[in-house]
Amino acid sequence: MSVLVSVVMPCFNAEKYLSESIDSILCQTHRDIELVAVDDGSTDGTAAILRAVADPRLVMLQSERNEGIVAALNRGFAAARGEFIARMDADDVAEPTRLERQLACFAADPDLAVLGTGVSYIDAGGGALRSPRLPPETVAGMRWRLLTSNALHHPTVMFRRGAIALPLYAEGFPDIEDWELWLRLADSRKLRGLSARLLRHRRYADSVSGRRHESQLQGVSRLLQSHLVRVFGIELPVSECRGLCDPPFWIREGVTGSSSPIDTLRQLYRTVVPALPDLTDAAHREIECDLAFFALRCIAISLATPQPASATGCALRRRTLIVEALKILAARPAATLAALRG
Repeated sequence: MSVLVSVVMPCFNAEKYLSESIDSILCQTHRDIELVAVDDGSTDGTAAILRAVADPRLVMLQSERNEGIVAALNRGFAAARGEFIARMDADDVAEPTRLERQLACFAADPDLAVLGTGVSYIDAGGGALRSPRLPPETVAGMRWRLLTSNALHHPTVMFRRGAIALPLYAEGFPDIEDWELWLRLADSRKLRGLSARLLRHRRYADSVSGRRHESQLQGVSRLLQSHLVRVFGIELPVSECRGLCDPPFWIREGVTGSSSPIDTLRQLYRTVVPALPDLTDAAHREIECDLAFFALRCIAISLATPQPASATGCALRRRTLIVEALKILAARPAATLAALRG
């Protein structure tokens, strides 16, 4: 029997929040789904919770040992039967209309390949935290933001099956397999976001992002360096690519006189933006707003980054970043106001 949407949920030692996550998918307003839950060698009660679900729409796959998220995702995608494949994490909560609203976007745009949504951050107990920015709604805006941030929240994404090739996820990008995928697909597919917060994404100290933040940043720096050369013919040192996704790195470690994150992004603005297809007025407004947001972020980071007592170079780089950011903002008053509104 065919289904319209397959939701793939990798699970590893997920017993604490798993039932709530499962319920949020099986109770979606769009009912023609299957939930493919991949138990990736859990040693807690994850398997028992999955087996206890009486809804026949849940399909359980089980690995004897923990193989990692890339293997679990590729296995889940291979088993999925839906025309569309959506992602879900075992500790998040989907809003009831999430799948219905994403499907409506795909119906309105037959060329759309990948669609994410906004998220609301919650803590371990489900309490509200400050939520991140909404994803870009234009294709060009998405390609631009991917140069400085992981613009698509992985567990919100839905794929059109006919627009992707399996296995979808590449090995060799631990903890940034999603960012690598977006950059790879953006070369030839339409990716964008839906500016509605349709997932509650749990943030806590033991999450992957909390445990492996430094290794993620190192990997992303090399990934961005490779992407810029391959797609746009732009060669940047890996340290400058690190500054794009991690401005505090340049303040702490940069060489005084080297390109600041603001200067690097300004260079990319002059070369990358004119090369982007589908550069509509809406996309241009999104890109301008992103540039202003990056400048605001650099000012906040400069003011908040601790300065070692002997680090005179650090103080100079801090002042340089603030001055360059203020120039960006002064030239874009409308975009600055939009970025401040969030």
